[in-house]
Amino acid sequence: TGKIQLTKKKTRSALPLAPTVVERARHHGFIINATGPSVVRLAPALNISIVEVENFCRQFPAIVSEADNC
Repeated sequence: TGKIQLTKKKTRSALPLAPTVVERARHHGFIINATGPSVVRLAPALNISIVEVENFCRQFPAIVSEADNC
């Protein structure tokens, strides 16, 4: 599994967006979960392809941006 800490770019202070990021990720077809108010965890299936990983990496910034605007 991999965890991602959600922080503000300039101050690196925690952003409590994890539950909203999880919701927006599901809207985009990704299943992740929140392990705290500002941490999301990735637990992909063992047969995940590199294309799927790259797709998630490309879309994740937009998902966080959507969550920040909710």
